[in-house]
Amino acid sequence: MKKNEGSSFFGTKEKDEDLRSKKRRSFAIANWELFYFTLPGRIAVYKTLLMPQLNYIAAILTPTPEIIERISTIFERFVSNSINISKKRLYLSTDEGRLGLFKLENFIAALQSMWI
Repeated sequence: MKKNEGSSFFGTKEKDEDLRSKKRRSFAIANWELFYFTLPGRIAVYKTLLMPQLNYIAAILTPTPEIIERISTIFERFVSNSINISKKRLYLSTDEGRLGLFKLENFIAALQSMWI
């Protein structure tokens, strides 16, 4: 088996699989971008509807750091939309006056630690 072949988070690392995962991702996000949500509305969609989709897959498979970064960027763009918000403000808790999103790498690690 070559270095580039084998299983990864969304299947094999071949171009056709990567294209399929991009289509799935864009379809899930595109459905929610049709609505004109406020910032709190986008955060609610992120936490209640988008994260559970990732939750289902990440409970079993461990994504690569590149995949985590790519998905994080997609989710950050969805939540912030056209508003300029720093990453620090996105991920700090609401008690500190921030938006209260959770970091994907921490979320996935906590999710998988339930199975130990």
